Amino acid sequence: PTDSDFSWNVLSLDGDNIIAVSSSPVDVPQIKYGILDKATENASWSWLNVSSPIFKCSEKVKSLLSNCQFEIIKITVKDVSDNLTEGARRPFEAIFVSSNTKINDACEPLIVVLHGGPHSVSVTSFSKSLAFLSSIGFNLLIVNYR
Repeated sequence: PTDSDFSWNVLSLDGDNIIAVSSSPVDVPQIKYGILDKATENASWSWLNVSSPIFKCSEKVKSLLSNCQFEIIKITVKDVSDNLTEGARRPFEAIFVSSNTKINDACEPLIVVLHGGPHSVSVTSFSKSLAFLSSIGFNLLIVNYR
């Protein structure tokens, strides 16, 4: 879906039917069934959750992750030179994972996660190690730099 910040992986496509896996840094993978609804002027996809024993997690893990949120943020480039190309002027993107509950306006510790390069990218898919760090109180800044 164009309005989703989640990571999506298509497993199978058959005509107007899709089976995909959807996840985020704070949401365990979920199998989804999509069907193209052509009844309206602007065809749109309808998505249903598919029950799966593969991606089950404990109630404790669900509880810990329910206290976390994520957003994709844009980091503007400070233009120090007129010689920058158009691509170099575009903002960087980063995935920010944080707690959705604040304790006494205290700043939680932050871990900056850098991907390998130069041809790598960090996506908004679920990662057990990053979910663990966020569930024990760390904020994460997962930077997609150039």
